[in-house]
Amino acid sequence: MRISQIVNYCMSLPKTVYINIRCLGLCEGIKLPVFISYKVKLMRLKRSSIEINSEYKSRFMIKIGFNGTDEIASKKALLNLENGKLIFKGGCSIAEGCVISVSNGGIIEFGRDFSANKNFFISCNNHISFGDDEMLGWNVTFFDANGHPVYREGKLKENTKPISIGNHVWIGSGAHILKGANIPDGSIVAYGSLVTSELKEPDSIYGGVPAQFLQNGIKWKRHNG
Repeated sequence: MRISQIVNYCMSLPKTVYINIRCLGLCEGIKLPVFISYKVKLMRLKRSSIEINSEYKSRFMIKIGFNGTDEIASKKALLNLENGKLIFKGGCSIAEGCVISVSNGGIIEFGRDFSANKNFFISCNNHISFGDDEMLGWNVTFFDANGHPVYREGKLKENTKPISIGNHVWIGSGAHILKGANIPDGSIVAYGSLVTSELKEPDSIYGGVPAQFLQNGIKWKRHNG
């Protein structure tokens, strides 16, 4: 472990203790299941802002704001839970420069073994759910709502729709996932793609703007080297 990492971890302990006790209560909070970097700005945390639905709750099982690809510059990090909730179902690793914003009663659910590289950006006003064993590249963005109200012939269009990501999905760097997107199990979303609707075929590659089916019968696994 590099000296800079050790310093980062030590400086992050006070904020880590605060967020655990603030959001999980004293009895659960002292177990420190959430480890958050001191670089992450915290806004509007409440007692019910974070929920951990896991049979096992180990120390630092959820890491927010640490590490990531060295060659990618990280942005300012933010965790804003204004009238919203994060639900974790297992281990989770979100790298530096993340922005996680939940408002209007929105809920984000993270399955087991979720990992996101630098500058992960997610804005939730409705419901965004991730399955198990997810891998996201750097600069991946999620929006489940329009930024502003949109009208057609004087009528307000639907402003928000849930996003659902299946199990074992790899989303390439620079991809954007927008409201109403549904990505099936085993999928790969190619670099820089835009997903705006339900994708149908599991174990397939999708790519483009907007993302389209490219190839099926695909299997992928994490690189451990």
